[in-house]
Amino acid sequence: MASIKFFLDEHIPKAVAKGLRLRGVEVLTCAEAGRLTLSDADHLQFALSESFVVVTSDNDFLTLHSAKACHAGIAFATRPLAIGQFINGLLLIHEVLEDLDMASHVEFLETTVYGGQSSRISCVSPRLNHLSIHLEMASIEPSSLDIGNSPTPSCPRKLPAFSYCRT
Repeated sequence: MASIKFFLDEHIPKAVAKGLRLRGVEVLTCAEAGRLTLSDADHLQFALSESFVVVTSDNDFLTLHSAKACHAGIAFATRPLAIGQFINGLLLIHEVLEDLDMASHVEFLETTVYGGQSSRISCVSPRLNHLSIHLEMASIEPSSLDIGNSPTPSCPRKLPAFSYCRT
């Protein structure tokens, strides 16, 4: 089995591709492939021919999946995600699943915010039960950070703490 690689639909921010590449993940964007004017069906076929999982929030890809279109996988964002949430969700898929796990399969990237203090990035896979990354915001005192000329040096910073779980 091979490692998952991602084909980002045209509306996925470029920063997601950059963040994934910085973490060693193979990524190709729609623009880089010169495929901006093509249909979603063409994108899905191209991604299949190159063994890329399509990353999108375009419902047309779910329609194609429901119509039994062959594909190498779809990572679907159910609602708008922050750049970091996109990256973390895709890293979870990349680290836990293999290319054959994603064949003709849709992984839904979902977020839930708990009282503004944490969010949960979830991927639902029938092969692996329910997987998620839980991001908890931990208070860090400014003295432990290099914050330079911060206008509010007395304010604690919130930095994410990551944990993986399988439920």
